[in-house]
Amino acid sequence: MVDIPTNERGAMLEAFEKTSPDGLTTIKFEAGTKVTDSDNVPYKQFSVKINQNPAQSADGPTIVGPTVEFLPLYANINPPMSYTFNYADFQSQIDQVANAELKMGFILSTGNWATYTDFQVDTANKVVTIDIDKFETVALLAQPPKEIVRATEGPQNGVDITIESLSDLSAGGAASLVAKTLPGARVMIWMVNPSTGTRSAYPADRYRDADADGLVSWEWTVSARTAVGEGHMELYVTTSTDPTVLGAFNSDLLDKVFPDRAAEIVKFKKGEIELLELDEHTTLRMFPVTYK
Repeated sequence: MVDIPTNERGAMLEAFEKTSPDGLTTIKFEAGTKVTDSDNVPYKQFSVKINQNPAQSADGPTIVGPTVEFLPLYANINPPMSYTFNYADFQSQIDQVANAELKMGFILSTGNWATYTDFQVDTANKVVTIDIDKFETVALLAQPPKEIVRATEGPQNGVDITIESLSDLSAGGAASLVAKTLPGARVMIWMVNPSTGTRSAYPADRYRDADADGLVSWEWTVSARTAVGEGHMELYVTTSTDPTVLGAFNSDLLDKVFPDRAAEIVKFKKGEIELLELDEHTTLRMFPVTYK
């Protein structure tokens, strides 16, 4: 337990810096920092718990080194504290993940991991640094890169879709998207929340047909309960005129008409595949998005 010397308004009287005995983690607070609850009442103490051997999920990211739990959970930190982790001793864990991407992550209330959007990885010194504005359970994660699965050999075999413009995304804010594909193509959109990994109910009108220039657009209001962080957007596009395919497309049941691709469709919906061509007419694209 760490006692926080503060003034009458709950602000730290002086800067605070602490490195763990093993030298792996360092936290820094500026003088004047407040650690408060949801009602803005200052805390006088906080604690840090380090789990040296966290359980690894069979289908989740690889946890590199220990998890670090800051308590009380979800306390607000203003200005944010600096957290540094030296992962040099855990390079072997990273090497087990082919072409690993390193991200700082935190545990959701569901027990799943989510990732922060702003952090710095110094690969030369094997150090990652992040500013954290809320006490959570954090860790360095090693994730495999997103897959690209094409229908046949060679690039750009099927119909594709690209982003022309995407507005800033924030809880309760207005959002807009313009995408480009082939004229007349049917497009479906799903926004996936960073907090839960579940699909958002917005935009409610999911389907658009591209105009003569191949453009398709949406405007919607982001749910006020959407958390800050990295989510993603799913765009499905098809030029098929087959009623069975179109019916499955409109019902989000493409696995029924492409049963041999069902496992890949599941991986796509989990955010593990960036581009999935089901055939020359139908493509699924995933785009990372950031909620601020």
